[in-house]
Amino acid sequence: MPDPALRAVPALAELIGLDEVARLEFVENQNDERVISALWAEAQADHPALADLLRARLRSLARVAPAEVAGAPVLSATSRMLEVELTEEEVNRYAQSALLLYRKGDEDEEEEKERNKREKALIAATRAEAKIARRKSLDRKESRSTPCEVRFLGASSEVVVVRLDTGAEVERRKATPAEISAYEQGRQQGLPF
Repeated sequence: MPDPALRAVPALAELIGLDEVARLEFVENQNDERVISALWAEAQADHPALADLLRARLRSLARVAPAEVAGAPVLSATSRMLEVELTEEEVNRYAQSALLLYRKGDEDEEEEKERNKREKALIAATRAEAKIARRKSLDRKESRSTPCEVRFLGASSEVVVVRLDTGAEVERRKATPAEISAYEQGRQQGLPF
C-alpha cells in the first residue's frame, strides 16, 4: 500500500509544469524527507536544476544534538563558520541580487563585443557573484561565524562541539589528554563544569 504522505504530493510532471517561483515555494514548504527524496530521485536524470533545489531542501532539514549533549558541561566557547538558515529578507535580497547581477551580466555581454580583453574579466567576476548569490538564495544558507560551545562528556571521554543558535551537534571526537586534564583541574578547583 503506498505511503499516504506520498500520495498527496504532485507528480514530478506537475512540479516541472509550475513556474519557477511556484516550484521554489512548493519545495520550500516541504518538510517530509520521504517526499523530497522521492521527487529528487525522479528529477536527477532529466531535471538537474530541480534536483539541486530538492537536494538543497533535504540538506536544510537540521539535526539537533542528542539530550546527553545538551546537559554536558561546557569546556569552552568558540565560533565556527557553519551554515545558517537565511531569513526571508536575506533570501529575497540574494534572489533579487542574483536577478540584477544576471541582467547586468547579459547587458555586459552585449557590450563585450566592442570592448577589449581586459573587460572580459569584469564579466566573469559579475557572473561568479551572481552564481554565489543564486546558490545562497536556493540553499537558503551561507557560512557565517557561529557561536559554539565545546562540551566534555566525562562518561565516554568525548568532546562535543554544539552550536549555540540551534543546539545542533557540529562535531564529536575523543577528548585529547590536555582537554581531560583541563576538565579534571576544573573539577578540583570547583569550577562549574
